[in-house]
Amino acid sequence: MEVEIETHVLGGLPVRVIANVYPAEPDVGIFSPQVEDMVIYTMRHAHAKWIEKQMDEDDWSTLAHEIAREYQYK
Repeated sequence: MEVEIETHVLGGLPVRVIANVYPAEPDVGIFSPQVEDMVIYTMRHAHAKWIEKQMDEDDWSTLAHEIAREYQYK
């Protein structure tokens, strides 16, 4: 399922993030939704590769958690 969120990265930059989220599969040992293929866009819908290059692993992890939380509420 594709999930889109609006959030802030790198100290307050507003962005849209679109990602594919796959449901948990407890029968095979995956107990939480899996977030993959995250793409960051500016609020004007332009792909923001320059923002993606500035982000570190913690930033990507935080985004993945926000997207998974949004997925669980849908």
